[in-house]
Amino acid sequence: MTLQLETPERVAREVPRQRRGLLYNWGPQAIIDMMMSKKMIAGRGGPMVQFTFVPMIRIASSDPEAVDRAYLDIRSRREKVRFFDSPR
Repeated sequence: MTLQLETPERVAREVPRQRRGLLYNWGPQAIIDMMMSKKMIAGRGGPMVQFTFVPMIRIASSDPEAVDRAYLDIRSRREKVRFFDSPR
């Protein structure tokens, strides 16, 4: 059994193929992926930032108002999800 190491030249040549099409963007697997990521990441992990990390940073910071302003600035720049956007 021989072990082939990936050289940087080989890795650089392999470009992931762009997947397009109606079935890929709107098919059943895209819907399932969207629902699973919403339930697992946004539902459970999302509140952790605003209820755990931001208060801890606010306590450790010398200027808690600056932490609040920075967090609100980050939240204002989030991507808006529109009704007809693809689940992907």
